[in-house]
Amino acid sequence: MSYEAFEISEQDGSPVELYEFHTENFSYYYTSSESSIVVDGNTYTSEPIDRTDIELSVEQPRNAITLKVRRDHPVAELFRVTPPDSSIGLIVKRTHRGDSEVAVYWVGRVLNAMWEGTSTATLTCEPASISMNRNGLGRYYQIPCPYALYNESDCKVDRNSFATATTVTAKSGVTVTVAAKNGAHPYPGGFIEYVDGSPGITERRMIVGVSGLVFTLARPFSSALIIGSAISLFPGCDHTITTCDSVFGNKLNYGGFAYMPTKNPFKGSPVY
Repeated sequence: MSYEAFEISEQDGSPVELYEFHTENFSYYYTSSESSIVVDGNTYTSEPIDRTDIELSVEQPRNAITLKVRRDHPVAELFRVTPPDSSIGLIVKRTHRGDSEVAVYWVGRVLNAMWEGTSTATLTCEPASISMNRNGLGRYYQIPCPYALYNESDCKVDRNSFATATTVTAKSGVTVTVAAKNGAHPYPGGFIEYVDGSPGITERRMIVGVSGLVFTLARPFSSALIIGSAISLFPGCDHTITTCDSVFGNKLNYGGFAYMPTKNPFKGSPVY
């Protein structure tokens, strides 16, 4: 029988929902079934998940859903200290026991987690359509480069070519002391990257200041980062053509107008 046949059947339908959570380099698979099942080569672990109804409405905020999970659910734990740096995508699928056909029911991402009482956590999720309809950033006629450093489509600097592998020797609040750095790199505006191997989550923290081997960050790392942890340092950019050329050798991809006249010809001065 097909999925549609199971859906309209009065007695043969046995629906099961599948929940796929995707981070930058790790995925979680869960099912509402009383036992774990394998679908398309992925093992979906049985997990108590209660969700709100999925509404079909032209009002996009009404298409959002919330999931109620156990308090120590792995996805909820990602929000325990601070929200994760990378987006957590969510795909809700639906199938029937004994059927190989799977239908996509809802697509979006997890925005936040809230803990209620001592046993449950609530995941707030928005549909993908909301993000797709947001206005993009405009580009201005300006001297500084508007591109995000390491962006593959615009800046095109390969971040792996400028990474410095090192270890943490001390950690206190928003400061992290490292064993070594590249003295030729301007680190303010760059970031420190740490990969937590247990859940497979990548954490990044923006560097706002450097003094010797002590890095000051925009916000602290989670407790997973400890002394001896392996990290990578990535330099920052002040968006000037001098830094773009001397540090990254990327002058040909500079996105600003470095030689734009500083005097405005439309200000009314008779002499330009």
